[in-house]
Amino acid sequence: MEMYQLIRKGEMHKVFCEDFLLATKLNEQYTVYGVFDGCSSAINSHFASALLAKVVRKELQSLVIEPFNSISTLFSNSIFRSMRSLQKIKNDLLLETDELLSTMILLFVDNFSKKAQILAFGDGFIAINGRSVSIDQNNSPDYLAYHLDELENINDFGKWLNEKARVFEISEIQDVSISTDGINSFQSSEIAEEDDNPIIPSDYFTNNSFLLHNKSMLARKYNILKTKYRMVNQDDIAMIRIIA
Repeated sequence: MEMYQLIRKGEMHKVFCEDFLLATKLNEQYTVYGVFDGCSSAINSHFASALLAKVVRKELQSLVIEPFNSISTLFSNSIFRSMRSLQKIKNDLLLETDELLSTMILLFVDNFSKKAQILAFGDGFIAINGRSVSIDQNNSPDYLAYHLDELENINDFGKWLNEKARVFEISEIQDVSISTDGINSFQSSEIAEEDDNPIIPSDYFTNNSFLLHNKSMLARKYNILKTKYRMVNQDDIAMIRIIA
């Protein structure tokens, strides 16, 4: 599979990019990708998204994966353990909940069967084999950090997961993208060249085949939006596109 990624700071954020990316291979069969978006109105949002990504990566890499493990089982175990670890870090570092607010979208891929599953907590954007879905919670996501002390065991977590997360099942990966909601924040900075077919950035990044097989595809498309179309992302953007 080919993997393309992009992360860029938005115009609204003058110092830090508050988004973060994750790509980690568990073994020959499973690979996990993630995008994280820190809450701008919280405290040190860049820290929250980076910390959550690194905690999830650590717990994923420490899983004991058996041949019969399903993607759903890996999902549940890794996220449950991540929340427990995050709770311990919060206590050890005397962190406030507002220092841990970040959305999360994870893509679990079975490289053998080409099956996959996406789990989304909070706002974002997903494209699955040509079908696009914007996840909009009116900028008030029900962050994972709000629930760290609610879950005592993996059985409680399974029920909670079904209630709180959006899950997308993919029977066969062809062309799949996950992104933070910054992908929908592009605005024209000035009068652009005339075009009878106005470009839609989210579609340009996730469904358009221009520059396919070029490792810098997303970065080059970002530069084209900025220089040719005079379009600039107002919010930070982090995205990953996987093509089988």
